[in-house]
Amino acid sequence: METHAALAVPDEDNCMVATACALENGVIMVGGRHPMKITYNVGFKSSGKITALELYILVDEGMSSDISPMMPHNIVNGLKKYDWGALSFDIKVCKTNHSSKSACGPLQRYKDPLLLRQ
Repeated sequence: METHAALAVPDEDNCMVATACALENGVIMVGGRHPMKITYNVGFKSSGKITALELYILVDEGMSSDISPMMPHNIVNGLKKYDWGALSFDIKVCKTNHSSKSACGPLQRYKDPLLLRQ
């Protein structure tokens, strides 16, 4: 059984509709730079229009606070761009004993294409 991720995509009328894609494609689109645990509930009509979104997000900031405290603000601003009908969210930034991933994430993305060319 293949795992799927839900996406919200605006259609030609600029209304949000529900769709799904394979988890591997969802990770490629979102990226893996900042580790998060996300639990969500989505409510939508039979036409596919999304009417409600409930989010619980735990952000792994690592040992040091680099840009992690800004993450909740950026996530909420992105979510408020759409008319969800009902929007509920709880975002927590969690300090862990892992190394911080946000400040050093892009270097890995540039390193891979260089290795492929050589």
